[in-house]
Amino acid sequence: MWNEKFPLVIAAAIVTYLIRVLPFVLFSRKKAGAALDYYGSVLPFAVMAMLVVFCMKDVNADNAVATLLASLCVIALQVYQRNMLLSITGGTALYMILLRMLG
Repeated sequence: MWNEKFPLVIAAAIVTYLIRVLPFVLFSRKKAGAALDYYGSVLPFAVMAMLVVFCMKDVNADNAVATLLASLCVIALQVYQRNMLLSITGGTALYMILLRMLG
């Protein structure tokens, strides 16, 4: 069974790698346009705003305290460290811990 699926796994890995690398290879010498520069500077904030709305839409009385504390943790970590990965990871970890402790 493994012998049948191994070529498929290898092919999927190669295609995934090519999809990720090809744009850098094709467009490495061209200057990005003004629109692409604009979207590159605006989209990260827009994505984060959409994630906040998505996460907050299901807040109810059972998880409101955990959500509020985790949100404050994310804000504090972002202001203090300016590291988005740390902020998201820290807030998520605190949220999961609070859900287990409070709930």
